[in-house]
Amino acid sequence: MPAFVAFVIVMVALVTVLSLRHTMRRHQRIAAVLESVSSSVGGRVQAGHWLTAMPVLHFRVRELAAWLELTSSGGKHPVLYTEITVKLGGVDVLPLRLAPEGFLTKVGKLFGLQDVEVGDKAFDAAFSIATSSPGPLTRFLSPSVRQMILRLRALGSGFEQLWIEVEGRRFFFRKHSWIEEEWQLRQFLVTSVQIVEAYLETIGLRQLSPPAPERCPVCKDRLGERVEVCRWCGVKHHPECFELNDGCGRCGAKAEAAPLSTPRVEVE
Repeated sequence: MPAFVAFVIVMVALVTVLSLRHTMRRHQRIAAVLESVSSSVGGRVQAGHWLTAMPVLHFRVRELAAWLELTSSGGKHPVLYTEITVKLGGVDVLPLRLAPEGFLTKVGKLFGLQDVEVGDKAFDAAFSIATSSPGPLTRFLSPSVRQMILRLRALGSGFEQLWIEVEGRRFFFRKHSWIEEEWQLRQFLVTSVQIVEAYLETIGLRQLSPPAPERCPVCKDRLGERVEVCRWCGVKHHPECFELNDGCGRCGAKAEAAPLSTPRVEVE
């Protein structure tokens, strides 16, 4: 084998090993940071696998399931995001889209793009806001909430871009860049929860329609009188499915992690 070909093979192998090592170490570092901040919201970390899935922090806002994750757009030059999703089941939803103010949004307003202004010069200059109900939105975006949103915008590695959306029964935060500093990620998490709490207080926790029959996340059949409740995400299962699955079919918590004092709940 020519020396040059051997050299190329060795260099490719070395670069691959170093890249995999970097990926594994970054995965471990992010998992450790998520574990550290999880105590702020009483959550738990689903570790994932360093080659296939990033760690995810599962927690609850009141009784609503929520999770924090670091995502990537993929491709040769990926865009990195830190995201929080809160499922708004049973909540009276006020649609909202808050996006960074930029050239495209300014041009869009010339052609009729909606942009609600709240009378705060710094806030209105930073964000383009769309909603179907400006009145309730203005009440939600109180001075304290606006300050919290601006603090979220300033977090991260120099990318002052933040999106907040309420649609499809979810409250969604997206911050441009991966927030890997523990104190910054903790602030992003805690402040986001405070914003959702303010939303719930303003809009209300009113059930809009009769709830759909509850179904087991493992077998998808309707639940009966005897159920097994995951201690982490609160999702109910058939006891047999919970045991067969060795834990929660929604968040992945192991069966042995369930509290021994309340393993089963009788539902009226």
